[in-house]
Amino acid sequence: TNITDEHKNLRLPVLSLLPLLENVTVHNRIDSDHKMTVTVRSDKDNTVVVENPIFPKNCPPDTNGTGLDNLHNRFRLLTGKEIIVESDNNIFRVTLPLTR
Repeated sequence: TNITDEHKNLRLPVLSLLPLLENVTVHNRIDSDHKMTVTVRSDKDNTVVVENPIFPKNCPPDTNGTGLDNLHNRFRLLTGKEIIVESDNNIFRVTLPLTR
């Protein structure tokens, strides 16, 4: 984690990080060949960025796919702001807006 002092007084809705951390274990292989590092950092535009490498599981995960949808909805309802979800072949990244 790397949260700057100026961002430590800002807030996220309750349990915003939990579904992102759960997704890391649901969607990725994590073993001695696929070491997982999740980075949580604040960014200059009053956001928190959560990112991890992508190591897809060999079999599709058993999930209903509602975690990110619920997170999107929670931010819209509680903050009026949107989260940003980005992914390429190497990194999965979610940007969460901070509020006062």
